[in-house]
Amino acid sequence: MQHDLVIMPQERPLSGSVPAPPDEDLGHLALLVAALADGASELRRLPQGVHVTAMIDALRRLEVGIEAGSGEGVVTVHGRGLRGLAEPPQSVSCDGSSLTLRRLASVLVGHPFRTVLTADSALPLSGITDVAAALRRRAAQIEGIFSGARAGEVAAPFTVGPLPFDRALSGVEYEVAASRTDIKEALLLSGLYADEATYVREPIVSRDHLERMLQALAVPVRAAGPVVALDPTGWTPKIEPFSFDVPGDVAAGSLFSAAATLVPGSRVCVRGVGLNPTRTGAFDVLRQMGGDVELAAQATPLGEIEGTVCAAYAPLRAVTMAGELLLRASDDVPVLMALAARARGSTSIVGIGEAARDDAVTVLRAFGVHTESSDEGLVVMGQPEGALDAVDIDAHGDAARGALLAILSLLARGPSRIRRADALAERFPRLVGTLRALSVDVRVERRD
Repeated sequence: MQHDLVIMPQERPLSGSVPAPPDEDLGHLALLVAALADGASELRRLPQGVHVTAMIDALRRLEVGIEAGSGEGVVTVHGRGLRGLAEPPQSVSCDGSSLTLRRLASVLVGHPFRTVLTADSALPLSGITDVAAALRRRAAQIEGIFSGARAGEVAAPFTVGPLPFDRALSGVEYEVAASRTDIKEALLLSGLYADEATYVREPIVSRDHLERMLQALAVPVRAAGPVVALDPTGWTPKIEPFSFDVPGDVAAGSLFSAAATLVPGSRVCVRGVGLNPTRTGAFDVLRQMGGDVELAAQATPLGEIEGTVCAAYAPLRAVTMAGELLLRASDDVPVLMALAARARGSTSIVGIGEAARDDAVTVLRAFGVHTESSDEGLVVMGQPEGALDAVDIDAHGDAARGALLAILSLLARGPSRIRRADALAERFPRLVGTLRALSVDVRVERRD
């Protein structure tokens, strides 16, 4: 069953302090690391998204004990040690989560048994071919089937391992042509099972959640600019159990900050937001555009920075968004496009993919915002004054498309309908309740 969102024009300022939903990527990663620890770890504020659910189910098939705690989002993970995952009696399903497949494969290549990892047939596996190739560079055993979609591309099921008891994976020096967190993570996770150092060089530093988490747990990982290294020399291969409160999703912080920036008279604070510098590019862009946004760090759980983001209404000016700044805002491209739509002047967004570019053009033009698209990127001619056109558009199960629609609907001259908006609610749990707490008039209507 699908649902529509009907959003009324925002006729009064947004105001309030709201919590950020927990970050699924961080919760997912913490689950895997806890499974490799020697003993019981407690995770709190664990989200319930498709990736986390897939990881829990897969780890249980590898005989990792995971128990629900007394509070919402609290689980205890009974870690089995770095080499303690158990051989499953049958294939392990990663369901619809390519993230689970990639991270699990990067760990299972270091275990002394063969595992078959399966996934939904419709699961996009972009990038998994490159991850598998990177793992094979260190003599890891991982094979998929040829997908047929593109020459040389592989797909699930993947056969991973075994690595004999008396062997370790080899060290590797790997230069990534483009900043790819998935390849970096795969090499660092598999590097836990190597007898020599792992070095990864990126052109621009990509998100570094794994590095921070491993460093906080005394794993010998160090980073110097775009180079990260894991050197096991002198290290006893062991991860101590830990407690972790999953920080809030930075994308939620940027979403609500953008809404506050664009609605006159508004001021909104979002609490418990993850403020990892590799994820906060949208706030830097907002400042460059003249936005009024403040970040206050308050805690550092497992090396991550967490705090409060407050944003207030401000007139915006056009800028160019590209390179390292855009990489650090890769989850926030819909927010950046919404800001560009109301900035004075023409904003260039350089380097976004063709599909995202074409989709943004469709949405922005529906609201009456002029755009120009080319192979280099997207130019948005801002419309800083006057109401936008109201829309009735299908989100097509795309959370990014839904986020852009939701922000711009606040500025329309009449009610806007976002059809089939369930993916947006899954990406940002309790979104409707949070919007209502900020005084947004939003209705949920069931679509049979």
